[in-house]
Amino acid sequence: MAQSDWNIFGAGTWTIVTTPVVSGSYAILLDSLASGNSIVLLYNGDTNIGNTEIKAWFQAQSAAPGRPALFWRQQSLSDVDNGYAMQVVTDHVYVYRVVTGTWTLLATASVPNIAGSYQQYRVRMKGYDIEVCRWNGSDWDLLLVCPDPAEAFASGAAGFGNWYQGRSYFDDVCIGEETP
Repeated sequence: MAQSDWNIFGAGTWTIVTTPVVSGSYAILLDSLASGNSIVLLYNGDTNIGNTEIKAWFQAQSAAPGRPALFWRQQSLSDVDNGYAMQVVTDHVYVYRVVTGTWTLLATASVPNIAGSYQQYRVRMKGYDIEVCRWNGSDWDLLLVCPDPAEAFASGAAGFGNWYQGRSYFDDVCIGEETP
């Protein structure tokens, strides 16, 4: 994908790096070091994804841990104020519904600390049921399943980012329709 395939916004920077990487030669470093700053990339190739699947390898930098996040069913390509988000903060994963900028926690689960080592996560949303898994090296471990009782958003754009503050690396981000 080219840079033109992404809407990039927020008060942060992005850089293509050669280390650390999971596969291939490059990863992306998202840097938003000032308190409250975030940087987000939303894929503009398909802005009407319904049954969503997002997979990504990411890690928080050890020296300035970021809060890597995945976003889906976003209603705008210029903000993440209406849609869903999954964020990993240190050793917990959080799933949110976001309506007019207000983040409502739907579920949480414990995970290994992401500072300094890549981990792969997968989010699937079919209808209004959200499933979050973590790759254990040979299979997907189910971390949580939760419904959105408000049934707020049926489709939208998807992407990833570093939410709030710090540095995060992303590699092999895959966005598309949920598969069996």
